[in-house]
Amino acid sequence: MKYLKWHHDVGFMIGCSYLNGYRFADKKEYKDVIVEAAKSLSTRFRPGAGVIQSWDADKGWQGTRGWKCPVIIDNMMNLELLFEATAFSGDSTFLQYSSETCGYNDGPPFPPGQQLLSCGRLRSRNRRSA
Repeated sequence: MKYLKWHHDVGFMIGCSYLNGYRFADKKEYKDVIVEAAKSLSTRFRPGAGVIQSWDADKGWQGTRGWKCPVIIDNMMNLELLFEATAFSGDSTFLQYSSETCGYNDGPPFPPGQQLLSCGRLRSRNRRSA
């Protein structure tokens, strides 16, 4: 599970199991899993858009919609994983990705004039560098 890179649910999966196991059962051996999972999740970060991409836009039902970088609110479940991985590893890249995902480094997550596609809780950033 710590090497999962094909979707955004890593924070939820690792947080509810390994992160809580580390906290509440003092399972120090879970530290490596948490940091490695954060590294895997980080491969989904898109610097041009400043977000963690939820799904690969070129596969499955997502591929039929024309989305470039689909992002859903569920990505907020990844922030705790990234914060903890920063504390455990000292690697501030995880903190940077979580801050950008929240829009703290660049202003609001969807700046005025940026093209948005909206479908319920889904947002897709259509920047070329996403």
